[in-house]
Amino acid sequence: MNQSNQTALIDTHALLLTLQGLAEALKNPPRTLKPDDRLWDADTVADYLSVTRRHVIERYACLPDFPAAMLLPTSSESKAQRRWKPTDIRRWAERRQESKRSLN
Repeated sequence: MNQSNQTALIDTHALLLTLQGLAEALKNPPRTLKPDDRLWDADTVADYLSVTRRHVIERYACLPDFPAAMLLPTSSESKAQRRWKPTDIRRWAERRQESKRSLN
């Protein structure tokens, strides 16, 4: 077998392995979450509202109309992790903006 035939055989084998890997990946596609399916932590809420994490925790989260956080357990004895639904935070921000407009 000459060198060009050997190279073609190696390239064909590599292509076959790549195709087999792709076919296997298509059998079990990764689950993709839509942005609103993911819960937000305090940092993400802060980014959305353009404030600091501390501001979210100390000033907004204690307001009676602020969406209640879901408390996710942790593996340690530390505090539970707070998470919010993005739609709840967006709705809260919109209501707040509307109430400010109605005061003006």
